[in-house]
Amino acid sequence: MSLLAALDAIEMERKVNPSKFRVVTAAQERWIRMGSPLEPLQMMIWRGGNQVGKSQGQAMKILSYLRRTGPWSTRPKKPAKILLISTSKEQMIPLMEKLAELLPVNECKFGFEPGFGFRGKPPRVLFTGGPAKGSILTFATYAQGSTRIAGDTVDVVILDEPPPESMWSEIALRVMRKGGQVWASFTPTPESPPVDYLIDQVKSGQITELQTSLNERNLTPTDPRIPPFLRQEQIQEILSMVLPIERNMREHGDPTPQIGRAHV
Repeated sequence: MSLLAALDAIEMERKVNPSKFRVVTAAQERWIRMGSPLEPLQMMIWRGGNQVGKSQGQAMKILSYLRRTGPWSTRPKKPAKILLISTSKEQMIPLMEKLAELLPVNECKFGFEPGFGFRGKPPRVLFTGGPAKGSILTFATYAQGSTRIAGDTVDVVILDEPPPESMWSEIALRVMRKGGQVWASFTPTPESPPVDYLIDQVKSGQITELQTSLNERNLTPTDPRIPPFLRQEQIQEILSMVLPIERNMREHGDPTPQIGRAHV
């Protein structure tokens, strides 16, 4: 094969299966692994500062799970159902956009519009070919979530923002009863529902948590040839614009404005 032909083949593969070429941080790599056959878990949360790559990591984890790649390569070969829930469709747009960038276009059917997200009633992605054939990814809001969970068998429920305690309790009960998993990722804000109940369950061992602060180390790709996405001085400049009462939340994912702790 000539060099030109090889480059054309790589470019075609990049278009067909873009997730194969994504750069990851250590935190994203850990999140993708959590719950897989290599690290069996049922309930897990990723709590961290803004801009630490949670949406990108969640999108890569969804594709790895459905297509049985990386740490999910030994997942049973059967179609899966994933339900992704957030406070509103608008809140899901960043994660939807990350997913749209990664989806293998020749393996799935979906309508997507930048700034609007996935289309459909409900919004969804259907996998019509490839290793995820028969799988479906559906989107809902917290107002709709209870009905969806009650009326269907779902393998994974993904929570894109801090859920109300009543919503978490209902989802956890139904999903665990069916042997499924819950993946939650968020940055608490003063407007978020209280997440103390989640922190208590982390401390008691009911939930496994990944906590990631906004710093240069956590924004450095695992590939040593690639520089950090942001340098520490850039991060400090961003954080200088945050209200002091919110800084620990935006930087470290602290559960409340008043709580301080040691961070890594």
